[in-house]
Amino acid sequence: MNILFTGNIRPISVNFFKKVSEDNTCVVFEDYSNEGHFLADKQNKEEEPRNLEKIRKLKNVKVFTTETEQTLTDLYVAYSFDMVVYVSKAIDGAIRIYDDLEMLEENMYLCRHNKIKNFVLITSNDVNAPVVQDTARSRNRRVLNMTGERLAYIGASEDEMHTQILRVPHMYSTEENDWQLEKWIHSAVRTKKISFTGYRDENTDFLNDEDLGVLVARIADLPPDEKYLEMNLGGGNIESLNDLVNCIKKNIPGVTGTFKNFVVGQPIAYGDNTAKKEYGWYPTHDLRKELPDIISSVKNDILNLSKKKKRMRNLKRIGEVTRVTAEIAVLAVITEWLNHLVKGNSLLEFMDFRLLAVLIVGTMNGLMPGLISALIASFGYLFSLLDTVSWQLLITNIQNWLPFAAYFLLGSVTGYGRDKMNDKLKNVTEENEVMEKKYVFLNLLYHDVLKTAEHYNNQIIGYKDSYGKIYSAVKELEKLSTEEVLYEAVQVLEKMLGSESIGIYSCKKDSWMARLEVCSKNENERMKKSIDLRNYMEFMDEMEKNETFINRECLPDYPAYAAPIYDGEYLYGIVIIKEADESQLNIEFSNKFTIISKLISSSITNAIKETTRVDRFVKGTKVLNSENFAKLVDIRKKMFEKNFADYTLIKINSQGEAINEIEKKIEKVTRNNDVLGIGKNNELYLLLVQTGNVGAEKVAGRLTEIGQQFEIVKDY
Repeated sequence: MNILFTGNIRPISVNFFKKVSEDNTCVVFEDYSNEGHFLADKQNKEEEPRNLEKIRKLKNVKVFTTETEQTLTDLYVAYSFDMVVYVSKAIDGAIRIYDDLEMLEENMYLCRHNKIKNFVLITSNDVNAPVVQDTARSRNRRVLNMTGERLAYIGASEDEMHTQILRVPHMYSTEENDWQLEKWIHSAVRTKKISFTGYRDENTDFLNDEDLGVLVARIADLPPDEKYLEMNLGGGNIESLNDLVNCIKKNIPGVTGTFKNFVVGQPIAYGDNTAKKEYGWYPTHDLRKELPDIISSVKNDILNLSKKKKRMRNLKRIGEVTRVTAEIAVLAVITEWLNHLVKGNSLLEFMDFRLLAVLIVGTMNGLMPGLISALIASFGYLFSLLDTVSWQLLITNIQNWLPFAAYFLLGSVTGYGRDKMNDKLKNVTEENEVMEKKYVFLNLLYHDVLKTAEHYNNQIIGYKDSYGKIYSAVKELEKLSTEEVLYEAVQVLEKMLGSESIGIYSCKKDSWMARLEVCSKNENERMKKSIDLRNYMEFMDEMEKNETFINRECLPDYPAYAAPIYDGEYLYGIVIIKEADESQLNIEFSNKFTIISKLISSSITNAIKETTRVDRFVKGTKVLNSENFAKLVDIRKKMFEKNFADYTLIKINSQGEAINEIEKKIEKVTRNNDVLGIGKNNELYLLLVQTGNVGAEKVAGRLTEIGQQFEIVKDY
């Protein structure tokens, strides 16, 4: 079977591919395009991951990277893959995984385009972990992981692919690798300290990637019949991070662990028997037993690396000394030969070639080589004088000292100048390296910020309760008819707040009674139809201040939240949340409730004002004309059908009596929010708002008392 491995290949050891490639042809594609080292100077560019060098030597494995001419699309076209294995960047607790979803989506698309039927996603298992700290970083990582798994599920359901998700804990290997465990052990060996982001007693687990390779090989041998299969793999070795520190201490005495108590992407101990049932797989490696060998291997790696660096430094130093020595010797021979050649020549005999040699060596190699060259030149000059001058005269005649002084002076000055220039060049080079590292860091940080900003921008815009969507939903209320505003306002509150305990009460001037206009369908039977505000003075104090009431003291019969609806100095209504769960008792929810209530208040007050317009009523009365009454009844029907509000419709038999006279009698036995209106055939109807069977019977009794004939109807 031809298998493509792509994604986060960097940390996987050669043992994994040894198991998979025994009976399969494997193509490995490592993407460098999003790695930090690509920005570094090409002369200092980081070498390819050390595991790839060994993987390349395997018989049935071919390795490609983005540094080669082949692209991922080329590989899909060139090879007829039977299965694709994608290794998520989230594996082993990585934090920066913004482009992981894009890479996964690209591979899913190429699989669909090339009709590849088997897809395996290897990802971290911390999506199953309980949410301990709901921070922006942890939420972002969790959402990306869940979205990636959802993308794989969609591929299985819509693209006719057999998709398997392998959720793994921390990975490790006895071979060279870049897993997090080896980094911790490196830190323990070098500094005797290990820094963990999580909690001391946080449960965790470790799985050898060789065991994972065995499972992938079995999946390749026997592709699944199911379209979608999830497996939670475990190693069953280490119980907690503190347990890991204790195991390392046994092999590296004096090691201490520090815990930052900040949970972001920490793989956990979470395994099931799916892999065992489907493929007879279970882990065979035990980290407790293999840990001494891993630590010994890390120690040897560090020792060999330091020896290699020391050997390279020594070789470089020896090469430099050899070059300078050879240069000094060659120049000394040349100068003596030239001096011998011009001896007796009256035109050239005055030239001192030894002085020229000192000048060259000091200028090119520095102070010490310059002094050595001056010393050799001095010996050459001394031997040339002994042929004609006795050593006593040489010492006693000060003029004979001048050439020696000139040699050493010239060697010192030119050598010092060279060393000073080298030091300056070294400082400039180091500054450039620091600036380059800063540039690389800032460049990566800039791109991370851009990706994060774009991600959060899309998340904010697309989130169900984003303030942009809240504003858009509230603005839609302004386009609705007067009768529909209250009905839609409750739905907006429910949708944006995630609460099904909403109620909107209307208030009248010079009255302490508040009438329920509309409420959530779950509260239609429980929420009071009318309330006397004098019995709720605790939140009326807040209403008078035009502030949101929060029932922090858990007062009985009080709503959890209440917000006033004002127009100027007049209280038009009150929005309440009767009950709130623990997740809604916080400042964020309170602010959101206040904002939405303020935004919808203008629509509600405009709707209430609209109901008092003169052209809506029969002239000289407060009886709605037929057009507006029909709209009101229709919206009340919709609210009743969706259990948002109750109503009762009563047909009034006028018996020739004037409408204004009937109105005066009826308004004495009904509430302020009950409505008289003209129905079909110009007949008079009474709409009892938020009135069920019990309330309708009471009103019927009052109408009988005043001698008014009527009939309770379902429609008009």
